[in-house]
Amino acid sequence: MKVVVFPFDNYVEPLIEYEKLWHFEICGLISPMGFGINNTQMHENDKKYIIKSEISENDMAEMEALLVVESYHFVKFEVLLEQINLAAKNGKDIVLARKISEKEYIEVVGICKKNSVKLVEMPMESFEWEKNISGIQNINVPVIAIIENGVRCSAFEIEMQIISVLLKEDYKVSLISSRQFGNAKNIHAFPEFMNGNILNESEKIICYNQYLKYIEENEKPEVIVIGIPGELLPLTKQKPGNFGITAYEILNAVDPDFTILSLYKDEYKEEYFEEMNNLLHYRYNVDADCFYLCNYSIDRFSINSVLPIKYLEHKNDEIEAQCIQYAHRVYCKNTYMDMTDFLIETLAGYNEVKIF
Repeated sequence: MKVVVFPFDNYVEPLIEYEKLWHFEICGLISPMGFGINNTQMHENDKKYIIKSEISENDMAEMEALLVVESYHFVKFEVLLEQINLAAKNGKDIVLARKISEKEYIEVVGICKKNSVKLVEMPMESFEWEKNISGIQNINVPVIAIIENGVRCSAFEIEMQIISVLLKEDYKVSLISSRQFGNAKNIHAFPEFMNGNILNESEKIICYNQYLKYIEENEKPEVIVIGIPGELLPLTKQKPGNFGITAYEILNAVDPDFTILSLYKDEYKEEYFEEMNNLLHYRYNVDADCFYLCNYSIDRFSINSVLPIKYLEHKNDEIEAQCIQYAHRVYCKNTYMDMTDFLIETLAGYNEVKIF
């Protein structure tokens, strides 16, 4: 399906790079004026995109649907609705991959019906929790966990990197993403039940375990990749995040066979990796098999501000130059193929676990 992406910012950049995993062909990127990236260029998959503020006539002629996505930047619903209206009036379907309120959803449905276009929703999931099962079930295929140390530590990008390599190597892979965006073939969104208050914390652990079991039994993968969103530790008392609660719940629901801890870019000493591994070991009962240094660092001047935290982006070569200095296994975007090779070798070395 040929789609134009709106509203585009770095939040969905991995989606552009790995569009084939989602069965999309992206033909345009639209970003509201306030994002500050209009008329900039982006190169992915041998294609050049010019980020625009509105859908052009050429985009409209080529596209089949408007893909409405989440973004780091706040976007008023009225701004979303303007582009949805424009696309629908031109006979283009709407693919909704963004969380909106029930009232807003009814309005989008009305627009699609009025213009006789389809509304495709992502995520959609058929899993139902079985309340009569109270224990934790064994997952009998290898589970790879990607844990973020913060909200922009690139777990989603790492998930895409890993499954793209494994699929090319002809492994059957299922993914539970760290994002509430998914449900392409064998790619599942982060489950809604983990965020709501319908279940208590104990029930969430059991339900996530059942979700894994459901995927294992219905998709019969050779390996399952899970992304774990949210902070492991509060950044400050004023901006604590979720206190590592999501990681605690998921890592009680499953014992990963291979764990990757993704970190912000910073000037870490070798001892820091030992400290983070100790944190994982004693608080979450897992050990990091390797670390991943993402392309973002925290703007320290924004930490104690009343405004949202700001992030600085770093170039791939800068990150790689830092990674190769460490004795620990620390990977990055430039070296993710090496990380995936190490992952396969590690799992193949377990006597009780074979993915071949």
